[in-house]
Amino acid sequence: MDLEERLARIEARLEIENLIARYANALDARDLDTVADCFCEDGVFGRYNGRDRAEGRPAIVQFYRERLAGTGPSFHVPHAAEIVIESRDQGWGMVIAHAEMSVAGRLLVAGFRYEDRYHRDPDGRWRFKERLTRFYYFMPFEELASHYGAPRRITFPGPPVPADLPEGLDSWHRFQEGGL
Repeated sequence: MDLEERLARIEARLEIENLIARYANALDARDLDTVADCFCEDGVFGRYNGRDRAEGRPAIVQFYRERLAGTGPSFHVPHAAEIVIESRDQGWGMVIAHAEMSVAGRLLVAGFRYEDRYHRDPDGRWRFKERLTRFYYFMPFEELASHYGAPRRITFPGPPVPADLPEGLDSWHRFQEGGL
């Protein structure tokens, strides 16, 4: 890889890191125009298992308009990001994150991972082509200590359901079975 290509990959990574931060800040500001602009026109957002799937900017905005209606302040925090630039216009990544949100006077907390596909649009800006979430937990704060070790760590909204991570990973199961 020559110096020019290496520099282009570094610039792409920095632009994608800014995209990740811009998305989190826009969610917390309820700036849905900016959230929409973080996605390609035909971008996809949803859960990795196909639930809560929205395709295209208008559908993504509508998803958030409904999901955030009646909520109080939120705080989305991206932590570590693995970003791989595959080509001049394509990449993928995983972003570990957590969020806090006020709903009906209760503090909800979530730990999750975004599984992203990135695309550089013709205007030269990197955007999400696909952003899928997998949850470690999502529950009212007061349940965190008592439910964190339980398999059903997604207790909001609705009845408890199994967490996506780490139980959904083959490596987790191999480890639990005594393999490496």
